[in-house]
Amino acid sequence: YIDRSPAERMTLGQAIDRYIEDHVPKIKSQRPTTLALERFKRAEPELCSMKMAALRTHHFDDWRDRRLKEPAVRGAQITARTLSAGTVKHELGMLRAVIKYVRKRIGLIENPVSDARRPVVFDERDVRISRDEEAR
Repeated sequence: YIDRSPAERMTLGQAIDRYIEDHVPKIKSQRPTTLALERFKRAEPELCSMKMAALRTHHFDDWRDRRLKEPAVRGAQITARTLSAGTVKHELGMLRAVIKYVRKRIGLIENPVSDARRPVVFDERDVRISRDEEAR
């Protein structure tokens, strides 16, 4: 028997807060992680208000699809390009880490983000050297 009552009481937003408070101070990239998770909480209040026991993979698939269609922001300007797949993949990884951190403490059997399909990232670059670089 696994007591699921803590998972029935805790929301995703509360799990993110707990992760930021307890785990983030122990990692190297504290500020970017905190900023990204706080942005997620502001942008997704409906998802963050869901109970952990009610979260399913399709919730994160829907979020991923919406996020991939969002325009990218550079500084204070919105660009014509959409968000890169690498950014969304990184954010999914952070959400997976949050749920993994609180999962055993609240009685979740599985991590719903683990089964969410990650966007494919095409990072290849075409690098050409100039004649001066070749001579050097």
